[in-house]
Amino acid sequence: MADKVTIPQLHRMKREGRKIVGVVAWDYQIAQIVDRAGVDIVSVGDTVGINLWGQPNPLEITMEQMIVVTQAVRRGVKRALVSVDFPYGPLQEGVDSAVRAAIRRAARTALSTPSCNGP
Repeated sequence: MADKVTIPQLHRMKREGRKIVGVVAWDYQIAQIVDRAGVDIVSVGDTVGINLWGQPNPLEITMEQMIVVTQAVRRGVKRALVSVDFPYGPLQEGVDSAVRAAIRRAARTALSTPSCNGP
C-alpha cells in the first residue's frame, strides 16, 4: 500500500501539475472501494442528508449525523486524505459553538482536516 496522502503531498502534486482525484463517500464500503482504487481525497459531504437520509436541505444535517458517517468512512480509508464538511448549524451559533463542535468531531473521528462552508 502506498503512503497516506498528506496535505504537503497534495501541494506538491499541484505544483507538479499532477492530477488530484477526489470523490465523495458516505459509507464504509464505498470508502474502501475508492481508497483501493487510489483516489487522493475522500470527501464526506453534507449532502449525505439529502442523498442518504432524504432530508430536503443540506443545511439540516447535524454534527452527530456527520460524525456517524465520518466514522464509517474513516474505517474504510487506509491511504486517501479524508475531508469532511462542517455542518451549517454550529457555524451559525457562533465561534464558541463552532470550536466546541470541531473539537468534538476531531475527538470522535480522528480527523485533522475540517472543511467549513458558508452561504
